[in-house]
Amino acid sequence: MPDAPARFATVPVPVVLALADGARIEATLRLVTEGNPPAPMSMEALLDGGREFLAVSLSGGGSALVGRRSVETLEMAADSPGAPAMGTGEAGIDIVTVHLDSGRTVSGVLRVRPDDLGQRMSDIFNAPGGWVVAGLGDRVVLVNKARIARVSF
Repeated sequence: MPDAPARFATVPVPVVLALADGARIEATLRLVTEGNPPAPMSMEALLDGGREFLAVSLSGGGSALVGRRSVETLEMAADSPGAPAMGTGEAGIDIVTVHLDSGRTVSGVLRVRPDDLGQRMSDIFNAPGGWVVAGLGDRVVLVNKARIARVSF
C-alpha cells in the first residue's frame, strides 16, 4: 500500500470571491501554516501560487475548484489570518476606483505595505505580485492586477 501524502496544518479563512463570469461565491479557503512558531501563509502567497485551481469550501456545504485566473477580487476581514499586513496611519495612499475588465468596479483606500511608503501610485500597481489591496472599513479586497483595465483616483 503506498504511503499516504503528508497532511499540513491549515487555518480556515472565510472569503467572498468575485469571478470573471459574474459569480460571487461565499467560501472558505484554507491557509497552510508555516514557520516556527507556525503562522498561516499570506493570502497573497496562496493566490500567487503555482496551482491553476483553488480548492474552496462552500458556505452552504460542499466544495469546489475555482480557476485562479478567473478570480477578479477576494474580500476578507482585515483582521483575518493571512490578511495583507498593512501599516498604520499614513499607510493608505489614496481613494481609488479600480475598473475591472468585466465592467465591475471596486472603490476603497489603496492600502500600502510598510515597505512601499513613499512610492508613487504607479509604482504600487507595477510592483511584483499579482494583487493590490483596497481597504473598505474593517474589510480588505484583494484585486487581481491581471483583471484591471484602469484605475481612477
